[in-house]
Amino acid sequence: MLWRHFGKEDAMKVFVSSEHEELPAMVHALGHQISPLAYADVYLFTSRGADQNFDEATRLGIPIIGFRQAGAAGNGQFAEFSSVPDLLVKVVTALRNVPAKREPLVWQPLSRVRSHSGLLMSQEQWSRVTLALHVIQVNALKYTAAQVRDLPDRMVRAIRESGLVADADELVQRIEYYETTVSCPSALAEPGGFGGARMAVNADMAAWEILPTGGRAHIAFIDEDSATAILTRLVGLIGRLTTNTEQVVPVVELKPLKNLGLGDPATMFALENFPRPHQWNHDSITSNGDEALTAPALATNAPEVARELALQLLDRLRRTENWRRY
Repeated sequence: MLWRHFGKEDAMKVFVSSEHEELPAMVHALGHQISPLAYADVYLFTSRGADQNFDEATRLGIPIIGFRQAGAAGNGQFAEFSSVPDLLVKVVTALRNVPAKREPLVWQPLSRVRSHSGLLMSQEQWSRVTLALHVIQVNALKYTAAQVRDLPDRMVRAIRESGLVADADELVQRIEYYETTVSCPSALAEPGGFGGARMAVNADMAAWEILPTGGRAHIAFIDEDSATAILTRLVGLIGRLTTNTEQVVPVVELKPLKNLGLGDPATMFALENFPRPHQWNHDSITSNGDEALTAPALATNAPEVARELALQLLDRLRRTENWRRY
């Protein structure tokens, strides 16, 4: 079997975690390098080799290519292979679709940003404590009619391939002239998890998660780590959906604040008696929203972007004058 050899400008550093000895040899044959995970451009695994390094690759924001044997138990978001030759062919195709280099993460200050009010969720979607990411295009863009028709399927495919919902979770599409929304009703019925995503015809996007709640007061808690984890998933999703290389402004919104507490959710939910949350008078709060980065950086640098946004959001929460501790 003949494989196309990549030139130096296409070569990637690949970390391979697999029981199939053919994969490293094929990676070399394609002109790529076998690399430690910390320096890799892509993480390639088959299911039995995934557990040890998957979380670290996710934390580092390294693109992940995963496969599992047909019929074997495992995460349904990864492609199946029926034989070693089938696996090799699919790996070659997958490697060709991975960007060879990460987009540099450079924030550019802006003096004026378009409003993100057009992407606000419905009142029903805000009925639970919700953390939303809005991605606003700096320049006025517009999808073509053909791209608009393709949005619902693209969104559903990206959501499922990102592992944000279980295979059995229903995704509901709502298609309107100016925007397309895909929502997950189960996140509202039992608070916690991916809530939905929205894409407008002007290429603005939004995605949100519902915070898990506990106690009779339906209190939700958030801290830097939990906010970063949620935002990493949302930034990564929108990064998968972005098709342009223009500058974008990510803005994080948290709402409503009346049943929100600052603290580790796992620790708070373990307490028999919940502490009373901070008494917020603000209905919502947002991150700064005055810096832009290039759209491809959302996919290649999701953890770093998410951490910065989480720090901005938590700083604003702590600086809000209308709160007190109990």
